[in-house]
Amino acid sequence: MDFVPYDLRHAWAIRTLLFGWPVELSARQMGHSVDVHTRTYQRWISSQQIESVYRLLVERGDRPKPPTL
Repeated sequence: MDFVPYDLRHAWAIRTLLFGWPVELSARQMGHSVDVHTRTYQRWISSQQIESVYRLLVERGDRPKPPTL
């Protein structure tokens, strides 16, 4: 498959999401604002990747729990 080096940057932006990194950290690491990061890379995220991140966050042992009665 053909790709250009810039494709690696897009792939890394998506992988940081899959790793559960805060978007602020990913944007800073890549040298731009959160707004630019979101506008640029959000369109490359598939519904399968969104589901993976959702599962990662929901199944975390240290996630905030709902209040109990």
